[in-house]
Amino acid sequence: MERNLEERAFRDEYAREKARIQLHNEIEKEKLRNKNKYKFLGYIIPACIGVIFIGLFIT
Repeated sequence: MERNLEERAFRDEYAREKARIQLHNEIEKEKLRNKNKYKFLGYIIPACIGVIFIGLFIT
């Protein structure tokens, strides 16, 4: 009986730790995804503005 309680407590603690690590990994993935998205916009928007200005100067 006592051993069952110890095993159950160990499994609960293990599952809780595993869930915490998984949540942390999901948060890190989301941060990286958002960072890459803004980095991409940081290249695209100035490029569009540059193309517009070059077009205005040529005409």
